[in-house]
Amino acid sequence: MCITSMFVTGFVLNAYGEKTPMNLRQASILMVSSFILLSFFGSIPYMYVNPFYKDIDPFSLVVKSFFESASGFTTTGLSQLLHPEDLPKSFDFYRSFTQWIGGLSFVYLIMAFFYPEKKLAHMQRMIGGVGLMLKQLLLTIAGIFTIYTVILTTLLYLFGYESTIYNLSLIFSAITGGGFIPTSTALNLQDTAQMLILISGMIISALPFAFHYAIFSKEMHTTKMRPEIYTYVAIIAVSIIVFYFLIASTDFASKPMFAMFHVVSASTNTGFQLIEMSVLSDEGKILLIIIMLIGGTAFSMAGGIKVGRILQIVQKVTKKKFVADDSTKSISGVSSRYNNQATNRHEPKSEKIKEEKTFREALLIIVLFIIVSFATAIILWVVEEKGFLNSLFESVSALTTTGITTGITSPNMSNISQISLIFNMIAGRFEIIAIVYFFLEISKRKH
Repeated sequence: MCITSMFVTGFVLNAYGEKTPMNLRQASILMVSSFILLSFFGSIPYMYVNPFYKDIDPFSLVVKSFFESASGFTTTGLSQLLHPEDLPKSFDFYRSFTQWIGGLSFVYLIMAFFYPEKKLAHMQRMIGGVGLMLKQLLLTIAGIFTIYTVILTTLLYLFGYESTIYNLSLIFSAITGGGFIPTSTALNLQDTAQMLILISGMIISALPFAFHYAIFSKEMHTTKMRPEIYTYVAIIAVSIIVFYFLIASTDFASKPMFAMFHVVSASTNTGFQLIEMSVLSDEGKILLIIIMLIGGTAFSMAGGIKVGRILQIVQKVTKKKFVADDSTKSISGVSSRYNNQATNRHEPKSEKIKEEKTFREALLIIVLFIIVSFATAIILWVVEEKGFLNSLFESVSALTTTGITTGITSPNMSNISQISLIFNMIAGRFEIIAIVYFFLEISKRKH
């Protein structure tokens, strides 16, 4: 039924839709509405199976089903299903597969809806695309992640996990930054091999797609992406150390792997967790909130603000710039005086304008992330009554498509809270870019 509904809808839209070039506002609306439709159709199996509870009213069934589906397709991983092992194995695999589809289709939507028009070319700078053509991306990125999936799934099998569906479900969640788990006891801190395999998958999900392409292709080099990747690795390393000392007085403080696993899960916006986060200290929650908001690298499956945007802000404030050297294909930090001289002699005025615009948009996106996070947190705080910090944690987790929960996401969660988190998940999946361009287009019309 789900496939039939999608086929019919696609046929109608393709047959009767107006085939004209899109502006930014139209592309943004189409991109977001595509994900909403995808989540709606994906909720049909949930409505049919009803994995929630008996005698559920129709409206709650629709909301809960849409919540679970949106969480999968946006690679968030928040779930109200406390015991996924009670589900049919085929349905459990379906849940994890929605994360794979959602993670890769996000790339397709961005490329297909924003890149075709030359006037939208600066969008590439916004999401961190590095020299990839649409055809190259579509032909290779799915294959590359299939290779990663096969390798990591095989490693799980070699270390004693014999169920193929179980292994695929777990690796799908890790490699897409999703967070769904096939069973409530799937994650085992004592199993170092499993922890390291999942950490590897999570880090893969948070690295730039262009980086993965460069590894498998001789046509590109990774040097242009290194500043962002080095910064990202440094953030993870420092956060692990700080988080370890913040939990030093707790029962699980003797486990360095605990700190590493949760920091990587939060910084890659995956959402795997070994405990309910409400038991953490306030300082521990605040640290995880910060690294969830920072997120992964630009143009990856990770959510959040992205390290690339933060580097844009830093280089603007410090008057330093990462300059691509065409002769060496490297990037170096240079002084503002050299930049000013080079700019006056070589840099076109239009390039300055584009960089300034990109800087303002990066600032706007950061501000919107903060505003939406606090607005949703207030709603959860009032409705769920679980404390403001826990509510903020849950709000940020949804907006950054992370999926770590403080316990607010549960079978008893109100419909209002679910709808609020659904909005966060979908808005966060597109890094609020669609909202930015929607309002920017309106602003241009007014002026």
